[in-house]
Amino acid sequence: MKCIVFILLLVLTVSSIADPSLDEVMDYISSAINYNIDVRKIKVWALEDYWEHLLIPSVCQYLFEEMEINEHIAPEGNPNRPGEKHEIRYITVHDTGDFSFNAGNWSKFVHDAKIGKTPYNASFQYVVGNDGYYHNIPDDEAAYHAGDGHNSTISLFREFPTGVYGTQEKPHVNISTDGYYTIDGKKSIILAPTDEEGNILDESYFNDMGIYTSIKDNMYYIGSTWYSDTYNKIGNYGGNFNSIGIESCINKGSDIYLTWQRLAKLVAKLMDEHNFSLEQVVQHHYFSGKDCPQTMRTEGYWNHFMKLVEVEYQILQYKKSGFIFELIPLTSDYVYKNGRIGCRINNLNSMKLFPLNSITNKCTMKRFNTEGNKVFPRRIEKLKIQKNKCGISNEAYGPPMFHEQTIKKSKKWSDIEMIESYTQTIDSLFMKYDIKPEEIDAIITNCSAYESEPSLSTMIINHYKIQKYHILFFKDKL
Repeated sequence: MKCIVFILLLVLTVSSIADPSLDEVMDYISSAINYNIDVRKIKVWALEDYWEHLLIPSVCQYLFEEMEINEHIAPEGNPNRPGEKHEIRYITVHDTGDFSFNAGNWSKFVHDAKIGKTPYNASFQYVVGNDGYYHNIPDDEAAYHAGDGHNSTISLFREFPTGVYGTQEKPHVNISTDGYYTIDGKKSIILAPTDEEGNILDESYFNDMGIYTSIKDNMYYIGSTWYSDTYNKIGNYGGNFNSIGIESCINKGSDIYLTWQRLAKLVAKLMDEHNFSLEQVVQHHYFSGKDCPQTMRTEGYWNHFMKLVEVEYQILQYKKSGFIFELIPLTSDYVYKNGRIGCRINNLNSMKLFPLNSITNKCTMKRFNTEGNKVFPRRIEKLKIQKNKCGISNEAYGPPMFHEQTIKKSKKWSDIEMIESYTQTIDSLFMKYDIKPEEIDAIITNCSAYESEPSLSTMIINHYKIQKYHILFFKDKL
């Protein structure tokens, strides 16, 4: 059985030979479609430093690509591969906090236990980036990624009976004035960690994800915890010895959303293999209080990421039942086969319509004459002045290539830039307002920066195969 659904500028094909019902699957995948692409400029963080990135979601919360993991296991005996095996209870999400290195680089650092000539004693089971997936430490072995200690006699996950009874799945945990954990206001028999000076703390010192609790025979149990004097937070033990650590790359120039989707796909795979719930997917912060994964946390994308994980996991279950999912873009100019949004010649950071009212001094407006030997950085201010004088609306758009594009000094490249940049803008407006070129009744063009030959109007007519009798040519300038 096959069903084809038309979505925006793509065709989604779902084939099935098994239950659950096709209607159920189609309803689910349809709910995962991003009908409105929410483009945001975010800051990609590494401690106090950051780079600005245009975060563009995919057309679907499911990434339409298969996962190929590069096995690059660190040698036994490496100082960052202790080899200890304990029960796996968590999947820990990190980001690398580094702008320079991709996944392959980080995998090499773990494998070699050094960066250049400097020893590197950290490790993690996986690292994910635009350049792929890398497996560094066996899943069932400990790795040094969570910052909660290297001694398993102390740092291992444990549960302790609290002496407090109840049935609330997520009780309120605090610390009493004499230093014991309380659960829903009832004092337990478990002492809470103090700071380095022995001061009794309270719940304001808890990591953002909280303290682990469970219920057995109607009694609450609490996980082993510790206080990090580095981050001034109370965290949970079990990061290094009881979790699978995954680093996600944030290197400059990379497609951060693609990395997040690949990260979600890997997390979903590991959840399926270990029979984990979403609650067992945690941040590095959960163990040590470190602000990691920093960009997701600071920019408010953790819940969004967890939704990506949920979708990947559910689609994986459908695939295991015999369903096949394929995305067939009707135009590769906008949508790639994996569902990422792109454009013809710009990278993902510049695939955007730029409202003229968004132009700021931080933009780099690069223009050049026919010979390609002059740059006019003050063009930004002129555009802002023009906008203010003529009163054009905020819906007026300038070509994205005028904002981010490497200059090539030739008239041929000037011609390419002209047609590519303007048709990119026009294509984007066609998509935004659901207009087809053959539906155009009139087109008005104005170009003052570069006198092309043939004219800009003729280029647009030829590119979209518009009937010439639909076009009026005006020589008068504004």
